[in-house]
Amino acid sequence: MNKLGEKIKKRRNELKWSLNELAQKSRVSKAYLSQLETGESERPSAEVLYNIAIALGISIAELLGKKLEKTEERDKTVPKSLAQAAIEHKWSQDDIKMLLGVARRAEKDKKPLTPDDWFILYETIKRFRRR
Repeated sequence: MNKLGEKIKKRRNELKWSLNELAQKSRVSKAYLSQLETGESERPSAEVLYNIAIALGISIAELLGKKLEKTEERDKTVPKSLAQAAIEHKWSQDDIKMLLGVARRAEKDKKPLTPDDWFILYETIKRFRRR
């Protein structure tokens, strides 16, 4: 098993997910995920890495075993609700970072955002950026 496969399997097991569950959440086939976990396939596309990382609630860098400099621990974790919205709406890593930054500045004493809340926030920011 390669390091990428080990990371995927370890995080999947931490979440107590089956391969089927990860396949559904990441929109990556169960067979391909199995190949990645066992090392049969070692070079997934950027899109596959992105979908797996978002579904697992970690960064691509963390998935690849790379360290991000000057990043607080909380900034590495994508809330599950944001991950769901990002996959559903096919948002880029930059969009996710932007949403995290805005939400974290405003999160004091507030309930966690739902996937629908993330979508509304995203659409609102996009409208203001177009002006």
